[in-house]
Amino acid sequence: MGSTFVDFESIDNGTWILDKPPPAKIWLQFVPGIVTRVICNNESIGYKSNEDINSIIAKPHMGDSILPNLQSATTKYYPLFRGISDAPVMGDQVLLCSFGERNYYLGPINTENLPNKNVDNMFIPDINLNDSTEVTMKNIYGQSKNFYESTISRLQKVNNYSFDDPRSIGEKVKSNTNTDMLSDLHGDMVLEGRHGNSLRIGSRGPNPCVIISNGRSNDNICESSLDGSIIGVFQSGSLRKHFFMDGKLSKEEETIVENYEFKLADGEIDDPKRTLEKSFESSLGRGLGIKGENDPDITNTIYNYVDNQILNTSDRITFNARKDSIFISAFQHVHVGSGNSMTFSTSKNILTNAAENIIINTPYFNINSNHITIDAVKRLNLGNPKKNVMNRAVLGNQLSFFLKALIQLNVALCKSVTQAVAQRESEGSVSRIMDSIEEEFNDLDEMYLGDAHFTGSGILSKVVNLEV
Repeated sequence: MGSTFVDFESIDNGTWILDKPPPAKIWLQFVPGIVTRVICNNESIGYKSNEDINSIIAKPHMGDSILPNLQSATTKYYPLFRGISDAPVMGDQVLLCSFGERNYYLGPINTENLPNKNVDNMFIPDINLNDSTEVTMKNIYGQSKNFYESTISRLQKVNNYSFDDPRSIGEKVKSNTNTDMLSDLHGDMVLEGRHGNSLRIGSRGPNPCVIISNGRSNDNICESSLDGSIIGVFQSGSLRKHFFMDGKLSKEEETIVENYEFKLADGEIDDPKRTLEKSFESSLGRGLGIKGENDPDITNTIYNYVDNQILNTSDRITFNARKDSIFISAFQHVHVGSGNSMTFSTSKNILTNAAENIIINTPYFNINSNHITIDAVKRLNLGNPKKNVMNRAVLGNQLSFFLKALIQLNVALCKSVTQAVAQRESEGSVSRIMDSIEEEFNDLDEMYLGDAHFTGSGILSKVVNLEV
């Protein structure tokens, strides 16, 4: 039974003939009770239909329907609110009520102000004559044996003076000089789970923020960038200032907690060679070209950004578009970094369009392909443009043509020398023979790459018709 009448002792004003006035009947809309069974799924004891999901069986602590022990409670109660359900566990205290001949519950009741477990302080256990060590507090209070109790701390809103001090708007506050803040800090709307997960819809000063945290350590009194997984949505302030209480175990002494400042993961490995920070620090990474200046303070650029931003961090993050596309777009830059490998796989095409430059810096570059096409309309360079060491690239067909032409001309040269020696007594004949072969060599030298254009019509005219 939910709402019920209870006896209330009347005040004795000396007008009653009997020893004391009779008790008055008082209507209680909400009656405290203890949960004896929770129906979470279709396999739970007491389940009959989907209507029973998140309902409970409970024993009221007062009223005419008080039962002698926990096992005898059979009345089923349903969540009072439609869209919000904070399912209790066995042994939790709840408020029972009745509306329209239907029983409901509110709770669990926050008797100890703990997010994980709150003992029902109104429950009086039955006398237990069994002194066996197997009789535990869970047995006595009828608590769920499958519930994992932990000492997770209640989530707090810790003073962050650079945000919360009203004087910090537009200026920096380095220390607490406003003692009124200690007793006049406004709180946030917070939803806390039982095992270190939470949703905070709050603000720092006048600036709203939303933080979704999962896997917070038991001792942490506020969210951390080192939580198991965390999503933060901020209107103002850098990430490092929002997570100003971050700490982790020291590498030297595992029992010592050291201050930690949020850092991109690809730079967290030992001895990183190429990182997102280093790439963004360069003029090319900042879109300024080869001759641009490097960023003089890349740490400030990356970690002290103070405008609207979203943080999403975890051990693994998966983006999966099952039927269509994933779009990543940025008004300025897109940066991707990894501490180990980076792979791109596709069953069809990879297309890269860059209006200015594509630059790859690596000790080893390998391309495995059945066909490779390089279309350098104006110029194909081999070398280092920064050191002004450049070489002309060689076009395969033209190189083959010129090599064959050079071979043919050398053969012709040999024959011409033989003819000149044979006609050495006739000075005019020797000159004509050698002038002809010299003209062929000059034509080869003057040929225009790509057209195989020449002025001569002798030996080279035959080479042009060769299949190269």
